[in-house]
Amino acid sequence: MLRNMASCSIHSIQINNLKSDNFNNWLFRLRAVLEEKGVLYCIQSLTSETKDTKFIKDDATAKNIIISCLSGTHLGIIKECTTSKSMIEKLKNTFQRKSVVSKLYLRRQLLSLKCMENEKLEIYFQKFNSIIEDLENNNEKLLELDKICYLLIGLPQKYETVITAIETLNKDDLKFENVTARLLDEELKMTSKNNENNDENAFIVCFKCQNRGHKAINCKYYGQGRGQGWTCQGDP
Repeated sequence: MLRNMASCSIHSIQINNLKSDNFNNWLFRLRAVLEEKGVLYCIQSLTSETKDTKFIKDDATAKNIIISCLSGTHLGIIKECTTSKSMIEKLKNTFQRKSVVSKLYLRRQLLSLKCMENEKLEIYFQKFNSIIEDLENNNEKLLELDKICYLLIGLPQKYETVITAIETLNKDDLKFENVTARLLDEELKMTSKNNENNDENAFIVCFKCQNRGHKAINCKYYGQGRGQGWTCQGDP
């Protein structure tokens, strides 16, 4: 039974309703259903000129399937269409043009995506992969090297050393999964080193202000105190 809900389920294939960013995947699944029903030829070139009884019946089936896989929001686009082929052409003209705009927008998002200085790489990777997934849903698959380049461009300066090391990898090792693993290892090393430094600093006592956690040369209280008219211990 055909259903016009969040998705339509026709035998073994489930098709999510058409949205502005999933047209190519939607059409791929729809074509599979039409082929299973033996009516795919109805939306292919020149067949719409056929007026025999079989075509008319099959075309009605194809139209019904298409309509069942559209939300009420998009029915207005095809209401004037008289054949399944004209429905598909109308939807292509509407959504494939939007797909081009979406691709450009997502590419700009990818270029502008930056990992903040104190941001966890895991969070940055999630944002990055989300944009990649959106691009692939728009039938835009990036090459492995392009994905790596986009990923590295967004990293802060503190990863410069590991980025340089990654750039020297041979082609066989230059895989996206390998790169993300190297970056996560580097982040772990940085975190461990910072923790060690914090532990060491906890035992340091500034001889100027007598506070723990920093040396006299890095004492921010010393200069501040002098400017405010009071003297830290250890001043002449």
